[in-house]
Parts: sequence; C-alpha cells; structure tokens
Amino acid sequence: MAPTAINLGTHISLSRSLPQRRTKNVAGRSSTTVPRLVSASLRLRGNPQHASTSGAITQACVSSSYSPFSKGPEISNLSTFLCNAIFTVATPPLSARKGFPQLKFGKTVYFQEEEKKAQQSLVVNIGKKTQEDLLERVAQEVRNKKEGDRESTPLVRALTWAFRNVKKSEDVEALVGGLDLPLPVFTTTIQKLGIEGKPMPALVVFDWLQTSGGNQPNVYTYNSLLGALKSNGHWEIAERVYHEMLKTGVSPDIVTQNTLISMYEQQGAYTHALKIFKNLKSLGLQPSPFTVRNVIQILERKGDVEAVLDVFGDFKQQCRREGEGKGKKSENQIEATESRRYSEQKEQLEIMVRQICVKKISQLLGRDSNREEVIRLWSKMKSKQVQLSRNFYENLIRACGDGEEDHKFVKILYLDMRKQEVPISVSLCNHVIRTLALGKMWWAALEVFEHMVQVGPQPNSYTHKLMLSQFHVLLNSARRRKIWKWALQLLDKMIQRGVEPDRFSWNAALIACSKAGETDSAIIVFKRMIERGQRPGVLSYGALLSALEKSNHFAGAKMVWEHMKSMGMKPNVVAYTTMISACGRSGSYGEAVQLLDEMRATGIQPTLITYNALITAYARAGDGERALDVIQQMTAAKIQPDSITYAQLIEAMANEGRWKQATEAFETMQKLKLQPPAYAYEAVLRVCKANNVPVPSAVVEPNR
Repeated sequence: MAPTAINLGTHISLSRSLPQRRTKNVAGRSSTTVPRLVSASLRLRGNPQHASTSGAITQACVSSSYSPFSKGPEISNLSTFLCNAIFTVATPPLSARKGFPQLKFGKTVYFQEEEKKAQQSLVVNIGKKTQEDLLERVAQEVRNKKEGDRESTPLVRALTWAFRNVKKSEDVEALVGGLDLPLPVFTTTIQKLGIEGKPMPALVVFDWLQTSGGNQPNVYTYNSLLGALKSNGHWEIAERVYHEMLKTGVSPDIVTQNTLISMYEQQGAYTHALKIFKNLKSLGLQPSPFTVRNVIQILERKGDVEAVLDVFGDFKQQCRREGEGKGKKSENQIEATESRRYSEQKEQLEIMVRQICVKKISQLLGRDSNREEVIRLWSKMKSKQVQLSRNFYENLIRACGDGEEDHKFVKILYLDMRKQEVPISVSLCNHVIRTLALGKMWWAALEVFEHMVQVGPQPNSYTHKLMLSQFHVLLNSARRRKIWKWALQLLDKMIQRGVEPDRFSWNAALIACSKAGETDSAIIVFKRMIERGQRPGVLSYGALLSALEKSNHFAGAKMVWEHMKSMGMKPNVVAYTTMISACGRSGSYGEAVQLLDEMRATGIQPTLITYNALITAYARAGDGERALDVIQQMTAAKIQPDSITYAQLIEAMANEGRWKQATEAFETMQKLKLQPPAYAYEAVLRVCKANNVPVPSAVVEPNR
C-alpha cells in the first residue's frame, strides 16, 4: 500500500529551527539529537513516512510540558536481579523482614510461561525490530491519530509496540539509542506496558533509563513501574523496587503510597496497608480520594464500620481545610476540571460510605440484637456529617418493623427527617405509624399523624385506618383502666384530626364511662354518637344500660331498653343480664323473672352471670326459696355455681332467718373449695346470733 502523503514542510522547518548538538551516552558513543535524526532519515530513505515520523517525534519533544527532576546518585543495575526473578523462584523477599508481611510470588510462574510462548511465536521478528521499524510505526500511529489524542500519544503507542518483546537493555538501546526523547514519554510507555500485561519489558526499559546516562527515573517513572508490577501480581518485585527507590533518594508521593496500600490490600495484608495509611501524615502527605477508597474497602472487609466513618470524617475535614485555603474558584480551565473531578470523587466516596453503613445497619436490624448498637452507629454517622439522602432514610425505615425494639430507631430516623426537612411520602409515614404502634408507642404514632395533618403529607385512607386502630387501642386502655375522661379526650382528638370515630370507638368510650359509673357522661357520649350519624348497636345500648344500672337509674334503663327494642335491636345475653340486675336493684323481681323467661323464649341461654344477677335480686328481697330454685335451675342447665352464687344464697337465707340453710350453704362452699367473700361470713354470724345458736366450727375456724 502506498504511504499516505504528508506535508514535510512543517517537519523540516521545525527540525532546522532546533539546535544541532551531540551528546555522549554511557558507552561513549555519539548520540544524535532528534533534529539531526530527522534529516538523516530523510536523506537515507527519501520516504514521506519517515519524514512525518521524525517530525512527530520532534513535535512531541518540543510540545511536551515536562519539568525535569534533579537526578539522583548513580545506582546499581537493578534489572539484572529483577529480570532473573521473573523466571526463577526468588529467595524470600525483603518483605520477610520484621515488620513486613510475607508477600506472595503472584503470577511469576504464569508470566514465565507467557513469555516463553511469546518468544516461540515471535522468534523470527524479535531480532529484526530496529530503529527503522520504530520510525515506520511512529508514522503509522501519526496517520491513525485520533481527535483528542495528545501530541505524544502516537510516539507512546509506537514505543509500547516496539518494547513489547525486549529482553535486555541492549534491545532498548538498539531501538531508541541516539534519540533525544523526554522522560515522560518513557514513563507513560512503562505504564502502557503494565496495562498490556508486559511487566518484564517495563523492567527492561526502566533499567535502560538508569544506565543510559540520560534522564534518570523520577517519582513518576517509579510509580509507573510499581503500578505495572502491582497490576500483574509481581508484589515481591514491586516491594524491592520501592526500597531501591528510597535508596536512590527519590521521595515517594501519594501515588506511590496508594500503590503500596493497594498492593497489600490485594494480598490480604490489611494491617500493613493500614500502617502505611497511618504514616502518611508523618511523611507530609495528604490522602487522596483513591487512598481513602482503598482504606475504606479494607476496613469494610474487616467489618469495622465505625473506623470507616472515622477515616471518612477526617478526609472531609481535610477537604474543608483545602477548600478554605483555595478561596475563590479558579478561572483556569484545567484547575476547574480537576476541582470538578475531585468533587465527583468525594461524592462517590460519600455514596460508598452510605452504602456500607446501610448494609451494616440492615444486618444488625436483621438480627435479634440490641438496637442500641444501631443507634450508636447512626449517631456516629451524624457526628461525621455524612450527607444522608432521602433514599437512605427510606431504606433504613423500611428495613425496620419486625424487631421488638425497631420503634426506637424508627422514631429517631423519622424525627431527623422532619428536622432536616427531607421530603417524606405518605406510605413511609404509614410505615412509621405501624412500627411505632407495634412497639406500643401509641402517643408517638399519634404525633406522626398530627405532623401529617399540620405540615404534610396529607393522610390517605390507609392512614385513617391505621390511626383508627391506634385510637381503638388507646380507648380500650381507657376502658380497662376506667379512665373515662381520657376516653372522651381521645374522641375529641379524633374528630379534630379528621378521624371519624366508628361504632367501636364510641362503644369503648361508653364502656369506660359505664365502668366508672359516670352515667351522665355515658348519656352524653350516646347522644353525640347518634348526632355524628353513627347508629348504636346492641353493645352501645348494653354499655348505656350498664351505666344506668350501676347508678340505680331503673327508669332510665327501662327507657333505653324499650328504645333499643323499638329500633329493631335484639338484646343479647349481656343486655338481658344487665336489665335483670337493674330490676333486682329496684325491687322489680317479677320483671326480672319475666326477662329470664323472655330470654329463654328467644333462644338465649342464661349464663352464670345471669343466674347470679337473679339470685342477687332474691337475696335483696329475702326470698330464700326462690334463690334455691335458681340453684336447681343452674344444676339442670349444667352450670356450676361459683362463690358469688353461694354467697348470695347465704345472704338470701340469712335475710329470711334460715340459719341452718345458711350454714349448710357455707359448708358446701368449703367442700367445693370456693373462697367465701367477707359478707358471707358476716351473714352466717348474723343469722346464728339472731337465732341464738352456736356458730359452726367450720365458720369459726377460718376466722382464726
């Protein structure tokens, strides 16, 4: 294929504008500078390819923004040992010394086989690569240069291609001897060789730089070589290169330390990697985002999430100090780009730390462990000023709910979301209410609901259903504790917050008032229930009847009873029992018996409480015979009398003056091992004394 025509004028004029000089290399040979090389190439070949290649090399040298470092002292030939170490199992490395972990040999054997295969496949071409081949390759790379490539990119690609199979420094000398190339070009080439999995050629090029008499390797060159060795698993050799670097007086920078940390991290030598990180400050180095990322990954593998937060917190403080020192934003495009990239890296680190914390907290929440550990980790996140996203809060809150103590952590998260004004959804608020309710934090759940009503998000139907359930719990508690005022306050709060009380809520308040004997309050609740459009049920009527019965308001109870029946409500066993008791309290014994018959006629069987209410009525009337008749009815219905049954029978017999039946009933209680109430003792003593008969020993003994 004919070579592509290239305008030679630019390259020729550029080469003439450069000074012509000669240098001496280590072997004492004359070294031709790039401008002279360009002219010689044009004379020898007369080929436009060579002209363009030489011009490209010249342009790369001239345009390179390279600041040479001071040369270190002369050092020994390192590559002789290093190259030998590639193909042989080396003796224990320097890392075996005290204070260093025992390093692995990495991919030494694999590399040996790889190089052997490459040598067999390229045995013909290896010895034929010359400087002339290199120049042709440069010309090809120049022609294929892509938009956005640096000026030196074609040269670096050509050198990487040429150096792939070099075995010794002489091979490198044959390719680039006499070319005055800048050190950054070799530094980048060594890096590229490492990327392509060619660490041995990288070592050879590095050795040639040391012995060629030209620019000595600087910290960037060492970093490229260390990276090439590390990425290809030659950790023990990389460590030797690092120690040789220190001997030559080249001061490691943060990139060097990052490479070492990453190298030890790959081998699992976490303790030594962390030791290097801790010593950065003593070396006057500040960790970069890459450093922090590696250290955080190590600490995560060790399971020390709190240490992760410590490292990240220190890094944030460092970034804050650096930001204050820089002051205003730079208008320089390069600096602005670097600053933007640095900010992106910090943000990625923050995301990484958040994910680690979420994972750890989720693990803790999945166990039956104390939630105090979760709260402690959360508090540390806050103290280290980890920026928390909405998703972070939601993921943690939704991870809670099954544990007995999850409500503690959920409450902290929810209140912090409100404090930070983080948007919160209705479904998340519902989940918080549910979790708090499971933890019996009903008032806290009510507070969440009030937040929703006042500042949003507006409650939905499921929210009202949840809150109604919570009010049921609170009203039931008020009912059990007879805290009737609390029950009324809850009803008012429900109405104020837009939660319409259902029949269960009204009934709970009615029962609370009934148990407390607050008849007037029960009547008010019943009236409000009807006004709010809620139709009373049998339980509602029963609760109001109970309140009226306890206050001995028989006329009111009778009115409610008739109203209930007129509304088509069929009384249940509780309602019948309450009315029977009300009749007994008022002395309407005949009506009590009629209610019992009516009850049986409707198919409702009297219970023990029903029979006790009837016996109590007969006891107050002093009708012992009818009380005994009730006992017989209970026996026929296979209902076992209890202590109240016999105590009321004793009371009925005593009121009628029948001391013998009273003492017999008392003895029966003892045989059945029923504990007589105090008024049963008093009734037996009273009737015996009234009839001037001795008190039975069975009655006297228990009093002693």
